[in-house]
Amino acid sequence: MFMKRLHLPGAMLGLTVLLTACPGPTLPSTPTLTVKLEGLPSAPVTVTNTTTQTQVFSGMLAVSKTFSDLKAGDVFRVEGGAVNGFTAPAAQTVTLEAGKTVTLAYTAASPSGTPLDPARFSGKLSGWTYGALTPDLYSLGSESLQPLTGSRVAADGTVSVTLPQPAQTFSLLGGCTFSGTSSVPDVAIDLAEVVLLSAQGDVLGSLTQAQDGGKLLTRLYSATEARFSGTAQCSSSTLNLDLTLKAGWNAVVLSRSGNQTTLTSIPPGTPVSLRFVQADRQAEFQFADPSALTLRAGQPVTREVTVYQDGGLSGQVSLSTDLPGVVVTPGTLTLPSLGAQSLGTPSLGTQRPGKAPLLRALGRMGAQAVTTTLTFSLDDSAATYSGPLNLLARQGGQTVGGASLYADIRVPSVQVGVNGPYGTTTLSGYQGAVLKVPLSLTPQDGLTGSVTVTLNGLPAELSVSPVTVPLTANATTHIELPVQVAPGAALGEVRAQVGGGKVSPTPLTLQIKPARTLLDVQASPSSLTPAAQGVWIMAAYQRATTGTATPQITFRRYLDGQAAAEVTLNDVYGELLRVPGGGAYAISAGYAGPATAIYHLKDDGSVTRLNTARPVSGPNMLYGAVDAQGRLWYTGIASEGAGYTSYGLYCWDPATGESRLIDSQNAPSGSVSSRDFITSGNGRYLFYKGGYNSKPLLIDTETSAITPLGRRS
Repeated sequence: MFMKRLHLPGAMLGLTVLLTACPGPTLPSTPTLTVKLEGLPSAPVTVTNTTTQTQVFSGMLAVSKTFSDLKAGDVFRVEGGAVNGFTAPAAQTVTLEAGKTVTLAYTAASPSGTPLDPARFSGKLSGWTYGALTPDLYSLGSESLQPLTGSRVAADGTVSVTLPQPAQTFSLLGGCTFSGTSSVPDVAIDLAEVVLLSAQGDVLGSLTQAQDGGKLLTRLYSATEARFSGTAQCSSSTLNLDLTLKAGWNAVVLSRSGNQTTLTSIPPGTPVSLRFVQADRQAEFQFADPSALTLRAGQPVTREVTVYQDGGLSGQVSLSTDLPGVVVTPGTLTLPSLGAQSLGTPSLGTQRPGKAPLLRALGRMGAQAVTTTLTFSLDDSAATYSGPLNLLARQGGQTVGGASLYADIRVPSVQVGVNGPYGTTTLSGYQGAVLKVPLSLTPQDGLTGSVTVTLNGLPAELSVSPVTVPLTANATTHIELPVQVAPGAALGEVRAQVGGGKVSPTPLTLQIKPARTLLDVQASPSSLTPAAQGVWIMAAYQRATTGTATPQITFRRYLDGQAAAEVTLNDVYGELLRVPGGGAYAISAGYAGPATAIYHLKDDGSVTRLNTARPVSGPNMLYGAVDAQGRLWYTGIASEGAGYTSYGLYCWDPATGESRLIDSQNAPSGSVSSRDFITSGNGRYLFYKGGYNSKPLLIDTETSAITPLGRRS
């Protein structure tokens, strides 16, 4: 439920309010500059952007005005023009951040003012346009509003107000620990403000006084004479007191900085000027039925609403909602003027709805309150949604009020599932390639026919080709939505949304990665082997078809994404060994007999057969490493006997075809893998990582020196 809130100026804040730390307002998402007037209802104002040397506004400004579409960081000069009978405030210069407010405080031109009488207000309000009325007194002690019978604001702005004794008081130092000097331990007080309401109970503003210099006064009632000079610690807030109080009404200045609040007495007889501090201009809407709106296509819903006008707001306001596709009718309301012709004696028995005592006290509603019926309906752009729906009232391009209701919206639509890997909604796309977004589409609430699916929120480097899909009731349809990623697309994360027509907006994330080359191969590459230029892969594999046949494997070298050479061999393993300086070795598999060959593949596609003096130990040699001289280092059986086998380090030399046992003392592991050896960049040094109960070794292939690096635990 949207509750009526009274927007009071600083002088109307009670002591309890001032001692309660409140969080600051949420800053607007775009920079704004608000200019407010104090001391009179309207004045000529000029706002200049000194950064760009352009004039933002020049003319009469009533109460306040907010300027948007401004650039953060620009400097603005705000000047108030001359008004007869008032002293214009000094020009102010501000640097625009998230949101700034500039207050132009006009003071009565007479430097002497009227001598302060704390129990009375007298004088004449310049520019008064709200007619004759009886003011009210808001008392913090009783949290109530009391008509000031016998007091009056005349139609011409002449003020005659006398403050009565309050009905209820409270402790000045209740809940606080005082340090300083005082004439009494504590005193019963009340804080009060004179409030001006229209006949409808709408808040026009407050009546107060100001010292020369613009400090606004607040009335404080004291049950007895008292003097306080010191500090009171009240929980997390601090109260600084410099008070000389008479029995009865007193005038004080309240100021606050962070959690520090200061109260200072102003002695009777001090020159003061009369001030009308106008409330913020706003229209507040309260629904007779604040329950959730249930909206369906073709089924409008009506709600009765009462509109309260504060700060003298009147005239035409436009109505809309913050949800696309939700329409409110009528689209405009005309609020009656709160001038003299509409004011009369306030109705005393009726209170505006609200739970807080302050709201109840200030929320009196008269018979002339504006009540109307609003109709909410859906157009073709509405989407299924559950959550808050905000009614917005605007005047002159500025939001001046509204209300909030919970809305449950159901329209014939398509529920979308993003079928990313491992159940995620994150997909990978590559520069210069087409990304196919897998989606599942399920019609909801009776939707049938075809829908067009697209992606919204894509940057310019990504373009989508919308897909039109026929749907069947109670069935899920799977599609792939193609997205072209430009070659120069920025790398990183892109957040987008599936949408289109009746498609429920569904978020997904695209991870844009560097360009890659898809290889045209007939078998999954089991390994990539560097060539002098490019890379060798297994491109095709043909299995043996008879007992005497051997597998046939095709190796292909790719350079810059293009096939540069191709070699087909029989009876070899599908992985190659890199030869430092260029080329690769293919190891005989021995499917058709003893394996006695190693093949040297060169970048140009030529092959040299290198014979071995004895059958190749296939897996052992396959998982070895080649040094700079083209020799193949691997582990194999050094000796074996009844119940034992020992292993050693071997080196096969292509020049002789011989395999020589280099070391059998450091007991290399009998199990082998493709990660047993690491070759240095120049091919001279090898690192053998060791295995279970075996030693890591550093091997100098030029000297055959072997250095154990430790033993695995």
